[in-house]
Amino acid sequence: LLSLIPQKYLKVANILGFQGDRRFGLECWQYALTGSDIREPLAAINLLWFQTLLIPFISLSGLPSDPKLLEGHRSILSHLTAVSPNSPLARYFSGRISLMARELDGAMSEYQLCKEGNFFPREMTQIACQERAYIAMLQNNFDLALTEIQTILEIGTKFQSTYLLLSGLLTGYRADARDALKLFETGAKQSMSRPHPLERFSMRRCAYYTTQGVTYVGMHVALLEVLYLANAFLNCPPDILASNLESVQGSVASATDPLSRCLGLLTQGSILKYMGCPHEAEESFRAVLSCTAKVLKTERHIHVYANIEMAILALNHHKDADQSISFLHTARDKFSDYDFDTRLQLTINRELLLAKKFKRQSKLEK
Repeated sequence: LLSLIPQKYLKVANILGFQGDRRFGLECWQYALTGSDIREPLAAINLLWFQTLLIPFISLSGLPSDPKLLEGHRSILSHLTAVSPNSPLARYFSGRISLMARELDGAMSEYQLCKEGNFFPREMTQIACQERAYIAMLQNNFDLALTEIQTILEIGTKFQSTYLLLSGLLTGYRADARDALKLFETGAKQSMSRPHPLERFSMRRCAYYTTQGVTYVGMHVALLEVLYLANAFLNCPPDILASNLESVQGSVASATDPLSRCLGLLTQGSILKYMGCPHEAEESFRAVLSCTAKVLKTERHIHVYANIEMAILALNHHKDADQSISFLHTARDKFSDYDFDTRLQLTINRELLLAKKFKRQSKLEK
């Protein structure tokens, strides 16, 4: 994890005795897999967490669905299943691997088994329900998604406003505006002395929809934003991407408020990028960056994401490392105190490392 943080913070970590050497850390975990004691399953959990959860979560430039890579993940998983084949953790990581292989139905099955596990029922049920809700939303099965989110609220969670927001969005999307407003009002009034950043974001959004009202387009693009923030479009099957692209294009064309339009354009650009349409994706992201609506002053993460996306396209499509680095510096230096800033700083640093590596290699080739 330390290897992903910006260099200026890594220097402080070095002074404290932490190396931040990713390759060495991964090699240590791989070595621990060869043992036959408790270190074997623990190393497997750490490797699977890093490779199937953390990296996909912060990566906006995409990950290869390489059969050899997926086979490597399954090999690591076998070290965990050998000790506890039916544990919720094993089922969860099996679901993550299925997602990376674009096998949505397989992932849904694994997460269902994860929910039915006998260990850590509350925590694992919450995680499994959330993952199933995201997949259901990708498949336009919003009724199932609402059922999964309601299950989380019933068993209890410290992220109360977050799931009330999701429940309200799904309820509003089903044209039940009155019940959606009640959920938003409850989510906006959750009291916490030091709320988690995600809870602050959710409470603010609940308050926004309480005052602005519930519309079909507003709810739809907000749900797509949830999928975007969860990086759910990464390695998504082509037919699912095409279906979501068609729906978001309709919502962008119908949007009347700037927030809905920008959220729709951001999601539209992401889907087009993963579909291999860089020119169209770039047009969507540029449209987001050109928006100067007042509401975006409290939704600064939207412009940060758009700058990162433009940097990725500049590097991967135009092969212009300098332009990519410029967009990333804008995202890093121009914006502060915005939602998801810790996560996005990791993403920015990762993309900066890739751009600088490409630049060095280009110079050597010349």
